[in-house]
Amino acid sequence: AELQGRKRPGIAVPLVAMFTSIFLLSMGGYLLYDYLTQRPVEQRFEQLQSLLLAPQPSPTEITIADSLLSELTALAPYDSRLEKARDDLALTYLKLAREALARGGWKSATEHLRAGQELRPRNGVLHELGSFSAKIDEEQGQQQQIATLRQRFEEALMHMPTTAEGTRQVLAILEELVNLVPDDPWVTDGRHRVAESLAKAAEEFGNKRRWREGLRLAKEALVLL
Repeated sequence: AELQGRKRPGIAVPLVAMFTSIFLLSMGGYLLYDYLTQRPVEQRFEQLQSLLLAPQPSPTEITIADSLLSELTALAPYDSRLEKARDDLALTYLKLAREALARGGWKSATEHLRAGQELRPRNGVLHELGSFSAKIDEEQGQQQQIATLRQRFEEALMHMPTTAEGTRQVLAILEELVNLVPDDPWVTDGRHRVAESLAKAAEEFGNKRRWREGLRLAKEALVLL
């Protein structure tokens, strides 16, 4: 009767204790997981920022920065810092493209621009990349025109008739070059070469006692010098 009067210990307290332990273990595991995943993310962001702040990053550093950005995109795809990182790296590629173009490296400049565009930066940076790409296309077209005109000049000078019309045809090609590149030293050199060719032809006419033709060519040569 005495035993029946006593209350049996319930199972509520042990169950609460057990679930509390499970909860704490789970939270601890989550916090540990969060720490282990966030730590490499922060380290990568710091390393990436350090590379992008370098005044003149090397090709190897650019490759590392690109890899870091790819890793961060996989580890923390919704991190708000990713957009700025993409913009900064794309602008670094734009800077490299400008430097390559200044050295005449059309292919390298185009490759740098393509790499920047593939990062999918925000619209402002994407517009800058697109504008510079159009500039490269324009300058490439101009360089092709210049190369074609120079080749035409060489062929025309080689076969230039010793007539006023022949001289005009050769000089007309040089005038086209002047319209494209007004201060090109190559044009000045071309005029001198035409003058030398005329002077040589004038001398040949003089040796043949064809004084009138020789004098005319000599005057044309003097005008060009």
